[in-house]
Amino acid sequence: MSSEMFDDEIQNPPKPVPFSDVEKERFITVYTIFSFLMKIKTHLGLEAMLEYVEGYMKEIEESCPEMKNAVTQAMGMMNRKN
Repeated sequence: MSSEMFDDEIQNPPKPVPFSDVEKERFITVYTIFSFLMKIKTHLGLEAMLEYVEGYMKEIEESCPEMKNAVTQAMGMMNRKN
């Protein structure tokens, strides 16, 4: 992501999906992950939190390359719309 795109995302963040449109199981999963990450950040700092995220993503990508490909493809489509 270029610094211009990053700056634009900071200035114009995407509108959140209404909570009523999210399946409860997914909502619980996402909220639990965010809560866990905030706890890591609070106790160990931002760098430790980011290392955890990177490590976890690497594990997911290695065990399910289809997930990585699908997300990469979706992100590419989002970038084309901007």
